[in-house]
Amino acid sequence: LPPFPILFLFITGGFALYIIVTGFSECEHICIIWASAATGILLYTLTGIISAKADMKVYRALLYAPFLLLWRSWIVLRESLHKNRTLKW
Repeated sequence: LPPFPILFLFITGGFALYIIVTGFSECEHICIIWASAATGILLYTLTGIISAKADMKVYRALLYAPFLLLWRSWIVLRESLHKNRTLKW
């Protein structure tokens, strides 16, 4: 996986985990920081696409990006847990 999707996955996953653990009870300044990081990454991506004058197909393709990221992360995690398996080509 490229580093940018991994960063996005860790930021959104960490934010979701923090919300689940604290239950919004201590969500003052730290929630603003988490939300700012996630928003910053989304704005960074959209700014790049807008400045590249991408076609509408690119925007539609980005709707599948979260699903692709979760699927690919699942594959990487599953394969890293089964390292002792030998594959023959």
